[in-house]
Amino acid sequence: GIYVSLVSATRAAKIAAAFSTADRTAWLTPREEEVLWHLLAGEKVPAIAAALGRSVYTVHDHVKSLHKKLGASNRGQLVSRALG
Repeated sequence: GIYVSLVSATRAAKIAAAFSTADRTAWLTPREEEVLWHLLAGEKVPAIAAALGRSVYTVHDHVKSLHKKLGASNRGQLVSRALG
């Protein structure tokens, strides 16, 4: 959807394919999925918070939850695991 315009066409296609074929993201909340799209686009937490109209602390909580659910210890792992 709307976040595809934030990334290159090639990267967007890869992200969309990962989301459509992987059950690993099916158990993410809609907000976690939204935050993940922003992270995949390379945005930092303050920018994500501003875009979503949420506090930085709330977005940090979503990022922590994503790390736990995807078994990632850093942002690089998070992106890698989200993309499969």
